[in-house]
Amino acid sequence: MQDTKSIFLLAGDEEFLKEEWIQKTRQRFIEKAQGSSIDFNLFYAGNTDISGVVSLAKTTPFLAKKRLIVLKNIEALASSMLQEQLLAYAGSPSSHTVLILETGTKEKLFLGNKFLSNLGKNSQIVFFKKLYDKNLLNWISKRFLINEKKIAPPALELLKELKGNDLKGIDAEVEKLTTYVGGRSIVTLADVQQLVGSEVVSSIYDMLDAISQKNQKKALALGLSIQKKDLNNLVGLFCWNLRNLLKVRECLRKGWPLKKISDALELRKFQLDRFVSQAKGLKIAWITAALLELAEFDLEIKTSSLRGSLFGWQMLLVRLLAAL
Repeated sequence: MQDTKSIFLLAGDEEFLKEEWIQKTRQRFIEKAQGSSIDFNLFYAGNTDISGVVSLAKTTPFLAKKRLIVLKNIEALASSMLQEQLLAYAGSPSSHTVLILETGTKEKLFLGNKFLSNLGKNSQIVFFKKLYDKNLLNWISKRFLINEKKIAPPALELLKELKGNDLKGIDAEVEKLTTYVGGRSIVTLADVQQLVGSEVVSSIYDMLDAISQKNQKKALALGLSIQKKDLNNLVGLFCWNLRNLLKVRECLRKGWPLKKISDALELRKFQLDRFVSQAKGLKIAWITAALLELAEFDLEIKTSSLRGSLFGWQMLLVRLLAAL
C-alpha cells in the first residue's frame, strides 16, 4: 500500500504560506539528519526535464538517508506525455524520496483540472488560500505571538489596512515592529504609524481636514503631492481614518463622552479631537462611498497593471472631491 506522505501536493494562490510550509519541511529534514548531509533538489516544471526529475526521485540517495524534491509550477506541464510521467511516478513512488509538488491553482478550480485531481488521488493535498478579514487578523496576531509580542487592536487594524493580505510584507513589518518596541510586550497604534506609515500619516490628517472643511483646492494639492512609493500606505491609511470617522460618529450619536471614545478606540487626544472635528464636516454617505472606491482601487493596485498608478489615485481623488 502506498505511503501518501511521500508525495505532497501544495495548491492555492497564497505563495508565502506555501513557501513557509516548504521551508519548515526542509528544516525537519535537516533536524532528522542530525548532522548528516541531506539531499535537497528544487525544480520548476516550466523549464525542467520531467523524466530527469522522476529518474532522480527513483534513485537511492548516495550520501543521505532520504531525498527531498520540490517541483514547482506543475500547472505548466501542458503536454499529456509529461503529465503521464508524473502520474506514473505518483502511482508507485520511491520510499526514500519525499516529493513536494506545487501549483498556483486555486481550490475551486482544482477539481476541474483532470491532471491535478488525478495526481491528488496519490498525494496528500494541502490547500493554501489567500487570507482575508478575520482570518488575516488572526494570522497577524499569531505572528506577533511567535515573537512573544501582542499587538493592540487599533494597531492591528491599521497594519492590515497598510499591507492588505501581503503576508510577506506583513511578516517583514512584524519583524521590524518587534525589534522597534524592544522590551515592551505590546505593539501600539503609535508604533505602527511611526514605523510603517510615518511618511504619509500627516498628509492624510491634513487632507481629511481640508476635505471635511470642503476646501477642495487644498485637499487636491495635498493628494497630488503624494509620491508613488507611498501610494499603498496612503490608501491603507485613508481607509483606516475613514473607518475611524464612522466609529467616532456612531459613538457620538450614542452620547459617549470623549474619554470613553478615546479608550474604546485607543486614540490619543489629538487624534480623537481631529476625528471629532472631521466627522462633523462629512456625511456618512460620502464616507461610505469613499471607502468602497478606495477598497476597489486598493485591490486594483495590488492585483493588476495599475500597481502603483499615481494617475489612478489622482482620478480617484478628483471623483471623491467632486462628490463632496
